[in-house]
Amino acid sequence: MKVKQISCMLLALVLICMFALVGCKTKPVKGESGSSDGESTNSSSIDSDGSQPEDSIPSGESGASGVTGTTASNAGQGDSTAKPSGKLNNNSGDASVFNSMTKPVTLKVVVKTNPDNGDLAKMWFWQEIERLSHIHFDVQVVEAAVFHDQKALMILSNNLPDMFLGYAQFDSREVVKYGSEGVFIDIKDKVKNMKNLQKVIKTGEPNTLKGSTAPNGSIYSLPCFNTRGLPDGLRVFINQEWLDNLNLKMPKTIADFRKVLEAFRDRDPDGNGVKDTIPISGVGYQIFNYFRSAYGFVDDYDVIGGKLKYFPMEADYKNYMDTLNRFYTDNLIDHEMMFQTDEQFKAKASAGKVGVFAYTGVETAVGSEKSKWSQYDAMTPIIARSGIEPKYMLDLSVFQNCAMLTKANKHVDESLLFLDFLYTDTGTTMLRLGPEKGKWSGEGGWYKNSKGEVEMDVPKKYANDWLFINSMSPCINILPCYMPTPTMNGGKKDDKALHFEKMMKVFAANGRYRLPEFMYSVKEAEKLSELEPYIANFVQNKIPDYVIGVRPVSEIANDQTELRKQGVETIIKIKQDAYNRYIK
Repeated sequence: MKVKQISCMLLALVLICMFALVGCKTKPVKGESGSSDGESTNSSSIDSDGSQPEDSIPSGESGASGVTGTTASNAGQGDSTAKPSGKLNNNSGDASVFNSMTKPVTLKVVVKTNPDNGDLAKMWFWQEIERLSHIHFDVQVVEAAVFHDQKALMILSNNLPDMFLGYAQFDSREVVKYGSEGVFIDIKDKVKNMKNLQKVIKTGEPNTLKGSTAPNGSIYSLPCFNTRGLPDGLRVFINQEWLDNLNLKMPKTIADFRKVLEAFRDRDPDGNGVKDTIPISGVGYQIFNYFRSAYGFVDDYDVIGGKLKYFPMEADYKNYMDTLNRFYTDNLIDHEMMFQTDEQFKAKASAGKVGVFAYTGVETAVGSEKSKWSQYDAMTPIIARSGIEPKYMLDLSVFQNCAMLTKANKHVDESLLFLDFLYTDTGTTMLRLGPEKGKWSGEGGWYKNSKGEVEMDVPKKYANDWLFINSMSPCINILPCYMPTPTMNGGKKDDKALHFEKMMKVFAANGRYRLPEFMYSVKEAEKLSELEPYIANFVQNKIPDYVIGVRPVSEIANDQTELRKQGVETIIKIKQDAYNRYIK
């Protein structure tokens, strides 16, 4: 009897072991190696409906022949015939940055939502990075509307992620404050080992780390880029067809501009026999920045002749407001502009009723029909008086504080490998363009046509390529997003793209970069936090009153006296000191 019991027990044990072994070969856990020899079998694809099939395996990395270190075969990942290397990762090209890793890790990251995003936590991008690196990402998504409160709560409660990712999450004052308190870790001794970031610094962006370096020499954050060749910034468009119809030239002075706008108002520029055109419209105060540039300032805080100045404290600020008031009173500026919605403005612009507007682009305002966008051209700057050099405001190519590692991070080196990969051609192409068509299991993606030009195959469920890309990649959220790559630079350009590029060249040729976001000492940051909100709100709240005429511009002198009492000169001095440190 005992022999039979022992035999049964042994048989049961053998069966249990057999089932256990079979179970081990079924499906790997996401983020872990799927085989004992180190070959990766992680899923990194997204079906055309946006979901992630657990059993799908991508056929290659999201690079292409125009990108350094690209395909699955030379990345050593996802190829069932690849020989075991004994390494966790055996990539070539740009992805070889991950080859120094010795074990899979999980990183908890926090990102902020954007209206154009798909599901940030389940994007193809994270899965593809995981396939290449064995870094699994636990992505916590926070709504933009509550992000400021939520990040403060995370810090106060010590419930921290490993990384905060994305620009416009923390300003430089917050970075220095939390860095000095030990919430963000100092990586100054680590960045020298980030070979791809160092390459960017040496080859095109020598000031990359200046804006990330605190006065005490610490580096608590890393930057992201917008170096697509033509800088972003203020863009103002004018209906060139109306100018031609009325035999008018591009205005060069404020006086010229007034004459053009009066003609747009009174002389039926669209030829429909009805006085229904709007000389200037837009959303909010954007167009006012164009008038400000006529007085030599590209931003409210600007450096003129080596001296930092605040435009609302200058004598010309009264002249600037007087000009806006006169244009508004004479119906040259849309009376609904300051308070109308984006949709309300677009309704006017798409109907062909607006002569001049400031916006991100012509097509996005007036519509995609060539008969509409082709009417407009870029305006050149106007000048208020002699002795001034008017310039468009250009955004900086480097945006600070896009990645911060916290004290909760137990995998600092692996985190920096991931960030360093994003400074490569392949990493940036993955962010900016998403997956390459045919190199993943989902539908659509970028590809090269017979001429070697990059085009996008956009699945029908997406309205345009931008929405498709932002369902695949968190490009609009995290760094470096817009660094040019060989693939990106090879994009196909139709008439619309060529027209837009021509206008962008006008803005760039007539522009000047605004000041960077400086790093301040803790004491300076505290003082700015104390003074600046009141100053900014005081000035901003008075703008519509002066433009509409509720207040006479003669009261600006009293405002300037009040600003001095509230410490505006202290703010100017702090910023001047920070600027002096920056240019050393």
